[in-house]
Amino acid sequence: MKEIKSTEPKRGKAEQSNRLRQIEEEALREIVSKVAGKSAAELVPILKDKGYVDEFKIAGRAKITINELRNILYKLHHHDLVSSIRKKDNKKGWFIYYWSLNVERAIRSLIREYTKEFESQTSLLDSRVKKNYYICPRGHTELSEESALEQNFECIECGELLVLKEKEIEQRKINKTLGSIQERVSQLRELVRKYETANRIATEKDKIKVAKEKKEARAAAKKVRVKAARREEMKLARVKAKAKVKRELRKLHGKKKGRK
Repeated sequence: MKEIKSTEPKRGKAEQSNRLRQIEEEALREIVSKVAGKSAAELVPILKDKGYVDEFKIAGRAKITINELRNILYKLHHHDLVSSIRKKDNKKGWFIYYWSLNVERAIRSLIREYTKEFESQTSLLDSRVKKNYYICPRGHTELSEESALEQNFECIECGELLVLKEKEIEQRKINKTLGSIQERVSQLRELVRKYETANRIATEKDKIKVAKEKKEARAAAKKVRVKAARREEMKLARVKAKAKVKRELRKLHGKKKGRK
């Protein structure tokens, strides 16, 4: 699917950021609703950008039972739209699950859904261009030319004579749907580019942090080595000094003996 350029006017950074946040929330609500039902959409503002959230707090904010919540979360988890960790409650002694919304994966999943729909609509358009279809004037049925021929071009519901469906109207309708899908996917890909940029910046920051830590570790190790070397030098110097003192004492003792 070719990505089309947005026809929207250029916006300021703040306005653009708000627009992307709105698109993101709408998209997240759409994909979780498709996977786990309309009620799942209410979890988006509770989980989005909140890290890992206690499942009991989620249920309380969503005003549903913990079992209803888990049914929704398990469906979303099956499609990798949420992830979880568990922590032991030291007071109660049992484990509590914490859930997080996988925003980027959810958006990419929705793009795949739209891509499938685009391919389906493209195939439908190709079929509508190449083939003739016949409809009942009363709206009971629509048949391909082959199927209509088998029924002598009569509606099986009311017996009315089938009429040829206008291709142009159907084609315009499908092309409009395809355009809407392309526009929507372009918006979602803009979000993905934002995530990729953020991930790249985070990766670079991590690299800089790791490099800094390694440099500090090398400097600390060098400092330890220098201190150890100095201690060895001082120890050696003390040994030499003691040896010198002993030699001087032996010489002095020898001179005293000679005088006697």
